[in-house]
Amino acid sequence: MRLGCRQRPVKRRLAFGGGPHTCVGANLARAELEIVFETLFRRIPGPRLAMPVQDVKVEAKGPHSEIPHLPITW
Repeated sequence: MRLGCRQRPVKRRLAFGGGPHTCVGANLARAELEIVFETLFRRIPGPRLAMPVQDVKVEAKGPHSEIPHLPITW
């Protein structure tokens, strides 16, 4: 078991939390992501994979999956 700086067990965070433990920056982070993706797809129309979809590597990271590299072209 790993211990944090105050010798408590370290718990992995999976999201922005909920209820009284909701991250205060969660709404800002969601808004920033929405703006980034809207701007990206407006400025770079027609993005597509630069490799066959079957070659995309997906890694299991605990309860979530991760795509470490996703090359695109337009």
